[in-house]
Amino acid sequence: MERSFLDWKEARQKSIIKVLGDFGVVPKRQTSKAAWYLSPLRTEREPSFCVTLSKNLWYDFGIAKGGNVIDLVMELKFCSPIEALRYLSSQTSFFFNPPVMEINKSEETLQVTDVKELQHPALIQYLKSRSISVSTAHTFCKEVWYKHNRKIHFSIGLPNSAGGWELRNKFFKNSTAPKSYSLITQQKEKLLLFEGMFDFLSLATTDKDLIASSDSLVLNSLGFINRSLPLLNKYQETYLYLDNDLAGKKAAKNIKELPMIIKDCSSTYSGFKDLNEKLRLLPQRF
Repeated sequence: MERSFLDWKEARQKSIIKVLGDFGVVPKRQTSKAAWYLSPLRTEREPSFCVTLSKNLWYDFGIAKGGNVIDLVMELKFCSPIEALRYLSSQTSFFFNPPVMEINKSEETLQVTDVKELQHPALIQYLKSRSISVSTAHTFCKEVWYKHNRKIHFSIGLPNSAGGWELRNKFFKNSTAPKSYSLITQQKEKLLLFEGMFDFLSLATTDKDLIASSDSLVLNSLGFINRSLPLLNKYQETYLYLDNDLAGKKAAKNIKELPMIIKDCSSTYSGFKDLNEKLRLLPQRF
């Protein structure tokens, strides 16, 4: 190998923040512990691509994939490890220096302080901005108050099947531990499978009868697909409402290969990223 090349250890010390900057990708928000981006690997509206500053590692929650800076360059440039090493060796991006900080573990996690019926005006307005029926949200969600980094926040909360919460408000997208999928069961023989809570709430807003006659599974992250697949065996048929992006299409393709009745419903919102985008932009056509 040419001496001008970095070795693998040196290459892994290249700052992910700086490398992303070389690609024109900047954080949407940043704390002392992490930087959050709109994923450079796919299309999304809310940042779910996280760089942990103390470890110089990245993780894309939308596709449940992450790694070091070499892994990231391979994804961004669709290249081999050697080509990623060559690229990093040619760049002037700064090397990573771990920040010196004392981490209070109790401040890293979300601590739920109160759960009540949805009533806060800001959350009601947020639901309306997403074209979600408030009465529908009342049926399936709660208003969850929680402490994070010494501050009190509130969000729309959808309970998951492990006892945690998926949390959404205008400014914040997160979840409490333990993280898992959400199963809304009506003891039916048909399953509707969604990628996120607003996709589920969108269909619940526009087709209450379908929701009432089916069980619904909200993955909350594509990373929970493998964990949830055994559930599909309990149903006579499964209907997929996954995102119309590369990650969603790949997940749908894999699920449709299972030896059971699977119907991909993404054609009903063709031309839109997901159910909620169609509901917001063209409600009269739903």
